[in-house]
Amino acid sequence: MNFAIGNINVAVLGESTIAEEFQKILELVETKDSHVDLAFEFVEQLPEWSDGTYFSLDNYNIRENQFRVTEKLFCYELRLSEDPVRVLVATKKTDIYRNILATIRKSWKYFSAHGSRAHLRYLRRLVFYVYLPLVELALLKRRSSLAHCSAIEKGGHVVLFPAWGGVGKTSIMSRYIENGWKFLSDDLCVISDNSTASIHPLPMHIYKYHEKQSKELVEKMLLQSDTLDRLLWQVMSRVKKPHKLVRWIKPDKVFGRDKVSDKGEITTVIHMHRHMQSDMFKLKKAEPDEVAKLMASTILDEINNLVNISLVINSCQPNDFIPDVRHLHKRIIDIYSSAFVRAKCYIIDIPQRAMAEDVYSYIQDNRLV
Repeated sequence: MNFAIGNINVAVLGESTIAEEFQKILELVETKDSHVDLAFEFVEQLPEWSDGTYFSLDNYNIRENQFRVTEKLFCYELRLSEDPVRVLVATKKTDIYRNILATIRKSWKYFSAHGSRAHLRYLRRLVFYVYLPLVELALLKRRSSLAHCSAIEKGGHVVLFPAWGGVGKTSIMSRYIENGWKFLSDDLCVISDNSTASIHPLPMHIYKYHEKQSKELVEKMLLQSDTLDRLLWQVMSRVKKPHKLVRWIKPDKVFGRDKVSDKGEITTVIHMHRHMQSDMFKLKKAEPDEVAKLMASTILDEINNLVNISLVINSCQPNDFIPDVRHLHKRIIDIYSSAFVRAKCYIIDIPQRAMAEDVYSYIQDNRLV
């Protein structure tokens, strides 16, 4: 199955349960286009490397145009010389008794904090530690990048709300959807240097703390949950901290398919900060490159392993697909800056106690959207 991630096509191949669950996550952007830029193939085990001509560094094995990583739940191998670039993914084999103990301990953690979905621990690890860094590298080759922001679309116009976690991206996005806009992003979208923002179809993160800022959003999520999940949410909310209780749910399940957009032109970027020692909003008009630099730092922090992959690979076997850290950062800034050149860009300091409705009112009163 092939999926359109911005301006690249990603194939997900294999008949394992994890492959099937991963395909379900991406089904919103399934495409009939046969061209593929990056292929993830799920296999029983990685093939043996018959010769010893490779570097070994920490959990990496590296040779020309190829590297292999062994991490907590998966082993994967990236083959850069193939067209499309190919990623072989295998579930890590561990000692049976250690695996049983780890499964019991981790499964309870995920069951209590994330809900009753089977394989969630494996899916999340796959997405954040294998899929995202490699997709970002493929996007960069096509003058695109992931961006850490919520986003809305109406009439072909896109507004981005970049921010660090916990600032209010999800809550402000949901306010606009309640008022006639369409969903484009909750956490990550794809930005191209031609000013296009595209949906990236990962599920939304809805936390317990969202009940304070956007109660309706949490209620919609619970309506789409099964009885066990709703019960777990109610019980665990009494013992877990609000930022530790979360659900992963597709946006079309929350808002409806007709309220989900696929792409649009970036016309406004509103970078948000929480100011911990002020009770006043502060608004600043910004240049595209100023906002681009802030967002580039955020996405490098958000994508687990991306910087580490760049550091390790370029210390042993530099190649065109994986830029060194300096060029990685610069390339992302350049893509964002080009994408925002025709957009209105702002930076807003938000008072610590401001609610989502306050932020929405402030943006509307200042006619930023």
